[in-house]
Amino acid sequence: MRTAPFGAHRWCALAGACTVLLLASGNAYALDPKKAISQYVHAAWDDERGLPQNSVTAIAQTRDGYIWFGTQEGLVRFDGARFVVFDHSRQGNL
Repeated sequence: MRTAPFGAHRWCALAGACTVLLLASGNAYALDPKKAISQYVHAAWDDERGLPQNSVTAIAQTRDGYIWFGTQEGLVRFDGARFVVFDHSRQGNL
């Protein structure tokens, strides 16, 4: 019998990690109503720009400024310039 590469217990661990990150992230901030929408920047991140795959299921920002993404391929940390992927195949046990 062959098991799935990303089993149910790993999904629970990933969901738990994302929940902790969301709870620790602090206050949410809205856009500044004095700025025009053209003054904001829009960036799209995908697998060609560093994500392990395009389906992001959770997003959180920690107090130290990192943005964390939960994907089907693992947990991803973004520092504003590069992505670091934390998954079983690359990091051992999470």
